[in-house]
Amino acid sequence: MKIAFFAVLSPIRSGVADYCENLLPELKRLMDIDIFIDDYDPDEKRMTSQFGVFNYLRFEDRLATERYDAIVYQMGNDVHHRFMYHYIFNFPGIVVLHDFNLHPSRASMLRATGDEATYVHELEECVGPKGAEVARLVMAGDEFNALLDTFPMNERVLRSSLAAIVHNPYVKRMVERTASDTPAYLVNMGIPVRTNILKKAQARRKLNLPLGKFIVLQPGFVGEHRKPDVALDGFKQLIKKHPNALLVIIGDPDRRVDIAGMISSQAKVSKDLKLKNHNPSAAANPIHNPFAENARPGSHGSSIGPKMAPAKKLASNNIALANPSLAAREIE
Repeated sequence: MKIAFFAVLSPIRSGVADYCENLLPELKRLMDIDIFIDDYDPDEKRMTSQFGVFNYLRFEDRLATERYDAIVYQMGNDVHHRFMYHYIFNFPGIVVLHDFNLHPSRASMLRATGDEATYVHELEECVGPKGAEVARLVMAGDEFNALLDTFPMNERVLRSSLAAIVHNPYVKRMVERTASDTPAYLVNMGIPVRTNILKKAQARRKLNLPLGKFIVLQPGFVGEHRKPDVALDGFKQLIKKHPNALLVIIGDPDRRVDIAGMISSQAKVSKDLKLKNHNPSAAANPIHNPFAENARPGSHGSSIGPKMAPAKKLASNNIALANPSLAAREIE
């Protein structure tokens, strides 16, 4: 069996890229795979050494010489998936839907190219005649976020596909409601099994996290769509009753999100919210790393941003921002 696998790979900073790079070596045991990506050079040697990795523009030429038993599209709500849309619509395959709502990225990519006519047309295909009015309001900036959340703009992707794979029961039900003729399958998210799992106290010491705190973790890319402002507001309410709580935000930041500024703003409202050693001018990307005991302010080595206090001092604070790649190395 041979498949064409439309993917996002590193150096693109994406959870879907991590997912693909963990999944592909396992799939290789079962089938032959050609990978198709956007116009960049992948930097993960595990991919380039084991697979044929092709620019997506070569896909149709490859069809003349290769017989693919299936085409798999790894689709998410991010502009890095923009190159897949043409092929999903014209070469039906199996779509792995990492995000149910595709509207924010699809609107962004079409409007960025000035293709507002296609945006209106696709919205009409998705939601009927009211799509034109929704598009007009979005382009005018009226109720922008509410409209993007209300109309997920995934209908054409789902209806064009032979099948959909999702990672949780809720999205499966939503897909079945949205595109009843497209079979939907639930496949649990694969997580590599670790054999050297540390005990909680050991892990906290390695990560320079306080032993006595109740930790609330917000992992993943820190983007606007993850609503960090809502998380901070909710945490502000939590620590009124549980002042021993610590919110750890660990993930690469979207440069459009001033997470440190949000924390400072909240801190003006609530004296309970503190960010240790906050120095917004220390780095262009204000990530504060509690795991790096030797980080220098503004250094660009293994950490970004100013040094955080050791665990015994960090215990007096309620929020920590962490570098995920360094955290992963520290816990090995």
